[in-house]
Amino acid sequence: MITGSMYTTPLPKKENNSLILFTMKFLKLVCCCLFFFIQSSPAQLPVSLQKVKLPGTTEYRDIYVSRSGNDYLMNGDIIVDQHIKKAVLQGNTPGNYTWPKGYIPIEIEDSVFMFGFDANLYSAIEFLNNNTRAKFKPRTNETDYIYVNYMSTMELGFSGGSSWVGRQGGRQSLSLSTSSYRTILHELLHALGFWHEQSRPDRDNYVEILWDNIASEDNKHNFQLEAGTPNGPYDYLSIMHYSSGSFAKQGTVTLRCKSGSTISDCPMGGSDMSAGDLKGVNDAYWYNTSTPLVAFKSDYEKMRQSKLFKENTGPVVKTTTSFPKEPIANGKYKIRINHTGKYLAIEGASKDNGARLVQWDYVDQANHQFYVRNIGGGYYDISAVHSKRYLNAAGQSKADNTAVIQWDFANQDNVKWRIYYSNQGGKPGWVIENKNASPIQLQSGLLTSQNGEPLILWMPKRQDANDYEPFQTFSFEKIDELPMSETKLYEQSPGMKIKKSNR
Repeated sequence: MITGSMYTTPLPKKENNSLILFTMKFLKLVCCCLFFFIQSSPAQLPVSLQKVKLPGTTEYRDIYVSRSGNDYLMNGDIIVDQHIKKAVLQGNTPGNYTWPKGYIPIEIEDSVFMFGFDANLYSAIEFLNNNTRAKFKPRTNETDYIYVNYMSTMELGFSGGSSWVGRQGGRQSLSLSTSSYRTILHELLHALGFWHEQSRPDRDNYVEILWDNIASEDNKHNFQLEAGTPNGPYDYLSIMHYSSGSFAKQGTVTLRCKSGSTISDCPMGGSDMSAGDLKGVNDAYWYNTSTPLVAFKSDYEKMRQSKLFKENTGPVVKTTTSFPKEPIANGKYKIRINHTGKYLAIEGASKDNGARLVQWDYVDQANHQFYVRNIGGGYYDISAVHSKRYLNAAGQSKADNTAVIQWDFANQDNVKWRIYYSNQGGKPGWVIENKNASPIQLQSGLLTSQNGEPLILWMPKRQDANDYEPFQTFSFEKIDELPMSETKLYEQSPGMKIKKSNR
């Protein structure tokens, strides 16, 4: 099967800026000294050697995998079996991991809509429906189906996605922590049965891997050979191909083109499906030639609206946990820290660039209030009411202990925030996570009650194979709507003729 540029990357290494701050943080969490040193290692997905049986194979292999939530991932984004027993029960044999003739059912988790991922997901599905013989439909009651779900960058472990390769039987997850169209299309091709192009068994005939240029030893496992049978010529521009700089040290490349004994640089990893990708899907799903086209978005929206109507008009069902159906709405808010009961504020009511975000007992004044605005793609900007300056990660840093400050608006990722709800034990609430990096947390720990305690970016570390240590959650208490940015906006629009009064 064909394969192409993998769009996911591991979390960057993060180093503590201060041993004192680090120690204070974990003392507040009442951890032992040994635990401090274990957790001070760079934040990234842990890698281990596991024995698994990949789709399309009959033998078990030792594969280096990384842990992402409850899944093991091979080569960054391919979900593989965690347990040998499960792999045996699935009984994957060559040829039965493509989907059978007819439609491929998809169900979409509500959170995908909540965080604005649906537009590009619909676009990717409809592109495949319109341009290939792979035909997707909304799932009704099918047993085998793809379940597209949202995961935060922290939960998934990186900004990207993950998927099984081909049909697995039952509900199989396709997880997304980004709304990138390219990533979504890439993961859908995995779900159809396609591997990474640069990891196909004959890849060494076509590319040279510059192992010394890979950023760290922990990243070398992303270049393992995969299963599957190469389908057609090697395709450097496949959407299933790594880019030449994937997992590379700064200023270097990890992949170069190879033609016989000639090694050279060349473009790798397309931003959309290549001609080879389209041919590969059409060849694999040749038996769907006469399968009628489905208007996936239209059909799914009808089903979704019908489901929402039934939920809103049906009997009240008591649940043990509460998960908001809708994202945070635009508006003016005071933002409470659930663990301490205090509120976010700009220190000293300063209007200067660089003033820090801190916690404080709520005071009814503008430096304790924030405009929250949905800017699309699942992201928000947050500005202080008194200064009209925007919260951002200082210096565009991605490192732990990065200060959260206010600054004039610049259309950069460090000023964009994902706000998602988490039902974590003890303190469910909204997590505020920077697009560039990590969630917001109090500098000296979750329970620090001192007024003036600053907020930082901090990536929670794993306590064990399954769970992260606790992380900060917030409540958004709406005060008012967003103000109009212009007065008489309609009359001031270019080319608008203003009717003069006769008086």
